[in-house]
This record gives sequence, C-alpha cells and structure tokens, in this order.
Amino acid sequence: MSLIKTLSEQKYPVRFLLSRILMRTGLCKLFTVQRNGYKIRFNPSGISAQLWVDPARMRWEERFLEDYLKLGDRIIDVGANIGTLSLRASTLVGAEGEVFSFEANPTLCEFIKDNQTLNQFTNIKVYNLAVADSSGTIYFALNKSDDRSRVHLSDQGIAVEKQPLDRVIPDVPIDLLKIDVEGYEKWVFQGAEKTIQNSQVVMFESIPANTEHYQYSVRENFQFLLDRGFQIFKLGANKTMYSVDIDQVSQYNGDLFALRNVESFIARTGYRFPNAL
Repeated sequence: MSLIKTLSEQKYPVRFLLSRILMRTGLCKLFTVQRNGYKIRFNPSGISAQLWVDPARMRWEERFLEDYLKLGDRIIDVGANIGTLSLRASTLVGAEGEVFSFEANPTLCEFIKDNQTLNQFTNIKVYNLAVADSSGTIYFALNKSDDRSRVHLSDQGIAVEKQPLDRVIPDVPIDLLKIDVEGYEKWVFQGAEKTIQNSQVVMFESIPANTEHYQYSVRENFQFLLDRGFQIFKLGANKTMYSVDIDQVSQYNGDLFALRNVESFIARTGYRFPNAL
C-alpha cells in the first residue's frame, strides 16, 4: 500500500505520519498518552502508536471493563499486549483487587512493566509466559503487527516459557478471565480447568480462521465452556448481550462471553439479554 493511500485512510494523517517517524528514531519513548485513569508510554508498538495518534480512542473492551468490574475484583488478562486492559482494570478493581497480566512476547511484556511503573500501580502481577496446557518451552512467532503475534507449533520463532494457568493462578475466585491468543485458546483452556471453574465470566476471541491455523474448530472451545456450565453470548449495542448457539459460532468472528450466572451478571451490570434462553 502506498504512503499516500495509507495517509488518506487515516483520521489524523499528519499525526499518523509523525508517529511513524518517532518510532523509527526512537524518540517516541519521550511521549506519554493520558488515558481514562492511567497513562501509557509511547513505546514502539502498534497499539501504543494508535493511542498516541488518537488519545481519545476508546476500545470497546475498556468500556466493558468499566461496566463490569468492581472494587476488589480479580481479573486475568491472557494476551495482554502492552497492558492497556490490565492498566484500566487496575484502576477499576483498586488496591483490594488483583490483575494477573500474561504476555508471551518479551518486548511487549517489558512495555507492560514500563507502563505499570509509569503509573505506580501495585496490584498488577506481570508474567512473561505463554499460557498453555503444559509446562516447558514453546516458540512464539512475531508478527509485524505486534497484536497479531502468536504461538508457533514448530521450533520457529523465539523460545519462551510456557505454563498452564492452573500452575500460576492461586485457587481463588476469578471475576473475569480474558483470553486473546490468536487461535491458541484450546490449549489455554486445557491448562486452566481449575481457573475456569473459579471464573464467573470468560471473555475470549472466537475467529474460525485463527483456530483453523491450529487445525481445530471454534466449536471445540464453545463446547468446552458449555460442558463446564457456562452460557455463551455476544456483545450488542447499548449494554445488550445476545445468546449464541453452537451451530452459529462458525459464522461468527469476534469476541464471545461465557457467563457462569446470567442473573448475577445482570445485577452487576444492568445489561439486557433480548434473546436469552
């Protein structure tokens, strides 16, 4: 794609171009971005650049956290990238709460730690781990778009430590388990039996092309959660959630929510469920 075409597609083309210059020169690290309750350093990463270009940009995931999380809650963020959701969660759960932040990419993990230090948040525990079904070493394939990096099934890429969630997370109640691992969800689930049983809400990505990359179907993740007592929903507009049937999931691309108790979720958030079963 030509530079002119790329710039023509940007909301703030001049600022977008400047962000690329700052990243190439390393000067980006001199800047920070103020967010709702926290700030991030403009480290050389895709999401950092997006937020520097458009500081008012609000990811829908952050809005959901604001609706759902309460003081004292406990959240697990698997696939945390630079830590924006972990940082926002930290402000919402307060000193009494806990945030467990996992990122396999060593560079991005250092950015999480940098942002944690920048904000002086003490309720986030950061782990440079690939979350999987067993302990050992796994290979992580880096993508030019750093929010698309993923676990590699061969020995290509960079070697990183892998651990099951159940070996890292204590046996405690979990209010939200968020998973964004580009199709590797199956193995995250397999190593998190206890953690999932302790979780009230599991927020996970369900994209058929990503799971097919690992030679399995999104239906397997869906069935895994159904078998453990969850109901599955997709997020709608204006604080609504819609039930998703297992026969529909292969046509859906996006994030899904597995709820342990719909009534409890409604009491907490005020969300509506127009087609709940």
